[in-house]
Amino acid sequence: MSSFLYSQLEPPWRTIPLGKGGNETIGTAGCLLTKMATIASLNDFQITPGELNRIACREGYFTGGNRLYFSLLELFGLNVEVIDCFQNPAPVDRIDGALKCGGYALAQVDFVPRTRSIQEHWVRIAYLESSNDYVVDDPWTGRETSLMARYAHYAWPDPSRAIYRLALYFPSDQGKSFDPLADSYREQQYHITSKEAYLE
Repeated sequence: MSSFLYSQLEPPWRTIPLGKGGNETIGTAGCLLTKMATIASLNDFQITPGELNRIACREGYFTGGNRLYFSLLELFGLNVEVIDCFQNPAPVDRIDGALKCGGYALAQVDFVPRTRSIQEHWVRIAYLESSNDYVVDDPWTGRETSLMARYAHYAWPDPSRAIYRLALYFPSDQGKSFDPLADSYREQQYHITSKEAYLE
């Protein structure tokens, strides 16, 4: 089990304002940021959600207040591929392939799957539990749990229905170009690639 199972509700950062505007905090709406911090830490950078929030604010990875760019983790040597699964089943083969090659997967799920409206929540897919379930790292609790037991409707046969959006991260050929202790990564001649916005 990972030692970086951060919860967005942990006291050191739960009351920190998320991004640069609005009334949200890491505790109320920082699920995506929190799991990005977990992935950065698993990729050999030990960084907390609070520290990552500060870096994202400083380096311009929030837009519209607390809209977070998926490409934030490019600073930590990871490329991202975003897949929309609202209209089609999630490609579980792509998830499995990413995990097998040393990549990471973030999944948007419905926080309360038994209601009509979708309440956005992000979890990190940790590993394949069985042919029809994943163990996910949940930022709400800071613990690992079953995707199907917690975030799927009882009538859904497999995880492809329980996932509404994916962000798959893969090690970059350029390596890890960011020093989180530096005042600005731009001082290290790091070139930003395309950003993809996400409203949490």
